[in-house]
Amino acid sequence: MAAVLTASLHLPAYAAEDYTLHEWGTFTTVIGSDGTHLDGVYREDAPLPKFVYQLDAPPRIARGVARRTKGLNYSRTFAHVNVRLETPVIYFYTDKAFDAQVDVGFKNGTIGQWYPDRSAGEQRQRHPLLDFAKPRKGSIRWNVHVEPAGEDQSARVFRSGELPCWLYPRYPDSALVTNANKETEKYLFYRGLGRMELPVVFTSTDQDLHVTNRGKNKIAQWLVFELSEKGEARWWLPDPIAGETGSATVQLNSQHHRAEWKTALYADGHKMLMDAGLYRKEADAMLQTWWASYFETPGRRVFWIVPRAKVDEILPLKVSPTPKDTVRVIVGRSEILTPSFEKRLVSDFAAVNGREKGNRWASDRFFPAYSARVKQLNASVVGAVVGDSPDS
Repeated sequence: MAAVLTASLHLPAYAAEDYTLHEWGTFTTVIGSDGTHLDGVYREDAPLPKFVYQLDAPPRIARGVARRTKGLNYSRTFAHVNVRLETPVIYFYTDKAFDAQVDVGFKNGTIGQWYPDRSAGEQRQRHPLLDFAKPRKGSIRWNVHVEPAGEDQSARVFRSGELPCWLYPRYPDSALVTNANKETEKYLFYRGLGRMELPVVFTSTDQDLHVTNRGKNKIAQWLVFELSEKGEARWWLPDPIAGETGSATVQLNSQHHRAEWKTALYADGHKMLMDAGLYRKEADAMLQTWWASYFETPGRRVFWIVPRAKVDEILPLKVSPTPKDTVRVIVGRSEILTPSFEKRLVSDFAAVNGREKGNRWASDRFFPAYSARVKQLNASVVGAVVGDSPDS
């Protein structure tokens, strides 16, 4: 585990009167065709630079390669993880320097990775089983010095081993943040695992997608996307869904898949993020960071802007001094399993008797969720047979 910072910054204090704070990130979930919110989304799909701090030390496995799960050892056993908190980044915009304290919580979750190093936060749970059905509260605190970025910003933030997923978030014209260890970056980064109840319910056939909003707040922006095995795409930007009783159905056969789609989709996604409150360069940063994972993997998925009230409930944020303006854009990324895809999963799992070894989906980031869904489907078939039995 990374050492917890305890020393104060001892930097000149400034009572900030006018600064803005922006944040973007993703809640990733996997949904069965009948609307079941699946467990098993603890695998990470994009490696992070080695300088990123994490709650657990990575396990030692073959050739020193560590398979991580949002900062928690893959060698642990996980239960009831149904959401991945993906790459939230926090930006400051100011024309004056000041000291700030930033506290982020994660209701029913854990914050497993972060940079720069934190000042305080949750402690590692040493039990080998991490059961997210039990009450838990993730947390992290940074004490940082915030200052406008100067001409030397590139040299100050550079570290060897950086990856594209780390560089894209630097696009915005944000201020620099520096901790007590003199680690400097253009944003605060964190991510983790958790359990949450979605405010929206998705059910799907091969031909359509139905959405019901059972939350109090409307879903103002959402995008339905589908990529074929041939690399052709189609997508929709439906009208907002009212809270509590709102619903919508997207008829997928209303569009054909397109061979040329990336430029148009980028423009639509970019506008959706800006309409939600992000600056232009922030929207670029988010789309380019997640482009391959969002849009270059075959399947059906929905991207929806999580209502701010829900974000504040799940990820309570407290910053001192208080920003004049705070924008938090968290995208709900819901992977939707279609009936035909589920049928394919059942067949593929049956071919290897449900084992991971030899399973064509074993290396997929959502393999544990797929496995959970196959077990559900097989159990429902057995239940139906027993229910139809003359002796039942």
